[in-house]
Amino acid sequence: MAVKIHAARLLALKAAKQGRRSIPVTEVVEALNQTESAKESDTRISRGAVDSWLSGNLTRFDDHLIEAWCEYLPCTVGQLLEVPGAISFEEGVEQGQIKAVT
Repeated sequence: MAVKIHAARLLALKAAKQGRRSIPVTEVVEALNQTESAKESDTRISRGAVDSWLSGNLTRFDDHLIEAWCEYLPCTVGQLLEVPGAISFEEGVEQGQIKAVT
């Protein structure tokens, strides 16, 4: 089961909301590196990493990159990443598959 990455779709929506046809990758790289998440991680986000996210061709998921994308787009992790066939936390609670800890 492969994780679906919706970065390109969300980026297109962001561009449309700004009245733009697209946002250049170099601008995305710069913006991601300016997020609080990226600054706190002390790691530069490369163009190669952004290209991998936009093409959906990832082999690992770094938390600081997930946080940076969510901050930049803005979106939730569930909007950015999708595990086909998985249920959300809320659905699990509603269906009784996840129990509240008291």
